[in-house]
Amino acid sequence: MNKIMLLSLIVVLVSLTVVVGYVGYNRYYMVDTLSKDLHLEVGDKIGVNLDTDKIYFGKTHPGGMAKRHLNISNNYGFSVRTNINVEGEITDFISVSENNFIIEPHSSKEITYYAETTEDTEKGTYEGKTIVVFKRVLFKQ
Repeated sequence: MNKIMLLSLIVVLVSLTVVVGYVGYNRYYMVDTLSKDLHLEVGDKIGVNLDTDKIYFGKTHPGGMAKRHLNISNNYGFSVRTNINVEGEITDFISVSENNFIIEPHSSKEITYYAETTEDTEKGTYEGKTIVVFKRVLFKQ
């Protein structure tokens, strides 16, 4: 009987640790995310799209390059580590000027997104998404 009680106690403690860790991570460490759609057209002509509902790279030719800027702000009273991810069919063409950086409280940083195609990139429309993840800085290096 003692072994069963001990095993039950261990299971309860492990479960409690997992729950507290998960809640703490999501409520304290993981602060926010920003998601923005990305759009690139590859064709024979060059064009610009100034709409703001997505990050539009406009139209470029195979082997061309376009860039767009995104201002990322930290409106919190503590430093945040910022990590930029890109997903979707546009991923192979996208790079950023800086990634995995710290933004101090009540300040901002301008990041440049580059869309670079190769000479053998097929003409068409490429879309995806950028996800900017903000995490509380617990320890500065």
